[in-house]
Amino acid sequence: MDVLESSKKYYLDVNLEEAETSIRASLKDAARSVIAVGHYLKVIRDKELYREAGYENVWDYAADTFGFSKSTASRYMARNDKFSVGGNSPILAEEFREYSKAQLQEMLSLDAEQLENVTPDMTVKQIRELKKPKELPYFEIDGQMEIQDILKADQEGQKKDPETEEKLSAYGCRKEYIRMV
Repeated sequence: MDVLESSKKYYLDVNLEEAETSIRASLKDAARSVIAVGHYLKVIRDKELYREAGYENVWDYAADTFGFSKSTASRYMARNDKFSVGGNSPILAEEFREYSKAQLQEMLSLDAEQLENVTPDMTVKQIRELKKPKELPYFEIDGQMEIQDILKADQEGQKKDPETEEKLSAYGCRKEYIRMV
């Protein structure tokens, strides 16, 4: 009884470092499991094994058998495509073994260039930041007019030149609308 009792307590008597180590190991295991689940869903889909269970498609099969929505099943398969050895195996590729399941999920929508900038120590939030589109720099072109200049001229009752009117219509601006603004 003492052996059983003492073995039950191993998980209670841990310090912060041990708890963090256990969490990291479990997260890596979860990432490996996600890749395997995705692979076997693809096998069921590609070999039409779902028909053996009386289903017409993998989506209905996965929903009834595992409780996966179509989007969840699709994400499992997509992670397998992108992060498994050869893109179609139950094994997580070596270069992704240090990442968690959540990190892999965020990395799924990154392009190759963005993916190169991801490191295992990044948070999901940091990975998500890489997905944001790059802002295009704003620069003025010689002779460029701003809408405020046009509005000011209209409000002051100044006559606009034909070039200004042409620019307004090119941008789909109607004189009536501009006056309302």
